[in-house]
This record gives sequence, C-alpha cells and structure tokens, in this order.
Amino acid sequence: MSRLAQATRRLDLALELLSGILLLAMVLTVGAQVVFRYGLNASLPWPEELSILLFAWGMWLGAATGVHRKTHLRMDILYARRSEAGRRQLDLVIDLLVLGFLVLLVAKSIPVVQGAEITSYAFLPFTLMVLYAALPLGASLMGLFIAARLAARALGGALDSPLPPGERAG
Repeated sequence: MSRLAQATRRLDLALELLSGILLLAMVLTVGAQVVFRYGLNASLPWPEELSILLFAWGMWLGAATGVHRKTHLRMDILYARRSEAGRRQLDLVIDLLVLGFLVLLVAKSIPVVQGAEITSYAFLPFTLMVLYAALPLGASLMGLFIAARLAARALGGALDSPLPPGERAG
C-alpha cells in the first residue's frame, strides 16, 4: 500500500471515529432533552442548538468518508453500459466535476462563515461561525480525498478502498 493510500486511509478512519463520537454525543444530547422535557417536566435550553451543531459536523465529516469510500450515490445505469475502460473514464470525469464543484463550494462558503461571526447562539458560548465552518472543512476533506484519488490514478495506481470487496460500492 502506498504512502498516499495509507495516509488517506488513516484520515478516513479518524473521520469515521470522530463522526461516530459526534453522533453518540448528539444522541445523548437529544436523549437528555427528552428525559428532562417529558420525564422531569423541565426543559433544558441548550440541547437543540447543540444537537444541530453536532449533526452538521457529523454529516459533513461523514460525507467526506463516503467520498473516500466511494459510497456516495451514483447512477449505475451509466456504468452498466460501459466497458471497464469506459467506467474508469467516467470515474475520472465525475471526480473532476465534483472536485470543481467542491472548490467552488469552499470558495463561496468562506464569506458566509466569516459573516456568521457576528451572530451568537442563544445558549451556547460561541457564534454560529462554529456551525457554518463544518461546510468548508467537510468539502475540503472531500476535495482532498478526490485529489488523492486523482493523484494515485495519475501515478498509475489506485487508492485501495477501506471497505472489504463484498462491501464495496458499485
């Protein structure tokens, strides 16, 4: 396994772990709110804000692992009608288009993140910038995974999938 493949695999696993921790924290936060609201008849003011924040970060980081593992949605009918070489060409075109979109998404989201610095949460001790920063970071990680895949392809190899062959996406 190449160094690039090892590095992307380690990053993927770290993001998977972090996404899992964020999901667990969100479930515990929402669970605490349910217990307090319906069990103790005393609603907490902060769990809704925190659960949205945790969800956003978990979603964007998890989406990056999906890009690395190639488990994102695609139209299989386009692949079914092509030879193996045609599928590789289609993968290349799709990767380039998605990478271009991600670059645009990051560039356009930075001013939005900076603009959110003036808006505070009602109950959490920081600004909405923390929430909005999940988008450019997650999109950058997706772009990094695609760029690594393109680099591996250009060097005559391919990044190994972190999933066993039976679980591999299409």
